[in-house]
Amino acid sequence: MLFRVAVPVLASAFFRRFTRLTERARAQALELAHSAQDEHELERALVWALRIDPQPSTAKVVTFALDGLDSDTKRKMLGRLPRFPSAGGHLDAALGLCLLSMKQPLASVAALETAITAEAPSPGWWRWLGSAYLMLGRLRDAVQAVDEYLVRDPVPDGRGLRGAAATYHAAGRLDRALSCYRQLADRAPQATYLLEYSTVARATGHPWEALVASRRAVELSPDDQSAWAIRSQCLLAAAQPEAALRAAQRGIEVQPRSGENHLAAADALAALAMPQEASEWIESLLSVDGSPKTVRACADRLGRIGRTERAVELCREVAIATADTQPLADAALHLSRDKQHARALELLDEIPTGQEGDGPTWAARGGILADVRDRDGAIAAFYHAVAARPQEFKWRRRLVTLLLEVGRIDEALVQASEAQEAYGGVRADTRALYARALAAAGYSDEAIALASGSGARTVYELFLQLVADAQHEQAFGYLASEHGALISKAAT
Repeated sequence: MLFRVAVPVLASAFFRRFTRLTERARAQALELAHSAQDEHELERALVWALRIDPQPSTAKVVTFALDGLDSDTKRKMLGRLPRFPSAGGHLDAALGLCLLSMKQPLASVAALETAITAEAPSPGWWRWLGSAYLMLGRLRDAVQAVDEYLVRDPVPDGRGLRGAAATYHAAGRLDRALSCYRQLADRAPQATYLLEYSTVARATGHPWEALVASRRAVELSPDDQSAWAIRSQCLLAAAQPEAALRAAQRGIEVQPRSGENHLAAADALAALAMPQEASEWIESLLSVDGSPKTVRACADRLGRIGRTERAVELCREVAIATADTQPLADAALHLSRDKQHARALELLDEIPTGQEGDGPTWAARGGILADVRDRDGAIAAFYHAVAARPQEFKWRRRLVTLLLEVGRIDEALVQASEAQEAYGGVRADTRALYARALAAAGYSDEAIALASGSGARTVYELFLQLVADAQHEQAFGYLASEHGALISKAAT
């Protein structure tokens, strides 16, 4: 009986003694790491700490001890430190985050995928993994990783929620991004978050929501000239050009050389049918900022308000200054917008094709040929453009639309399917395009299933496609279904 009592007591006392010694030794090791004179001393101390007490808490402290190092040194040391299953995945997660900051997404994915297989992984690691997938263009995986993050941490902090929103936004899942930003606006109403929220709300067809968010942003940060520019854009999207002009002028008061507010003012004046005043604002900006990016933006505005020759002149200047052919393609589009199609095509003929980056030239040619009703020529040009840049969705959408117009349904279906695959099936606009092609090919049930949950615009476009293809029974059935309200909303 005495033996049965004594053994557990002695074991408990030994364990407490051992734990105290372990904690003391770990503390000494981490103290040595803190006072290390060079990287080698630091690494030896951290290895000692991990070997003494290979627990998640130790691994966390070790990663904190590396925060002062430059990224490359930190990466190398994290790669060399010993791994212990009992320490969890903290070292691999820290390595993955370091690699992500160094723009090495492939290696980052490998490290983070290892980290999340460890015992008790942190929810935030899935968010980092989503960012790495996004950098690799693996949009479906990025969305799934962020979905998992929000399942494991349903009430994330502001930083985590913003990271999730940013990944959803970049992956084209604007509906989910909008949901995250709505939560952010309630939990952490910072000006930066609210401006991002207003941009996504505007892009998803919620102009009044964008107005509210942008108003809160400028109230929180009245000295931020970018906030006033975005506020102006939101007001313009809500058909309030006078208020948009006032917001842009307020931004210019904050920063007189603000390019984005000069452009916002020009946009507002153009909407007010005041092209001369808009042109004056643009020329005022050009007098203080001659950077290629600004000049191209000014040329775009000038072309849209009918100052075609000036727009073409600026595009040529940028093309010469940057040795880039894309501004010439822009110039051709300005000429085409002014109905100078022959001159636009002559300008495009000056641009050598067959080189890397000539997608914009082919896309411009395709757009111009489509304007003059040369659909076959336009289709051939857009095939070239898509081959040059397979991820450029707007060009593939134009190609699919042209193919549908001329009845080349099978080709349209292939192109729409490739767009859907390229973006991992996560973007609403790719689903809308594929649904249109499916409907045109006679797969109306599959098209309706794909369009469901993709928003009012997708549902409406599919309805129009069914009508255009004389699939009247399916179209009226669609209108009579639960989607009828969405169709009516989009139509108005």
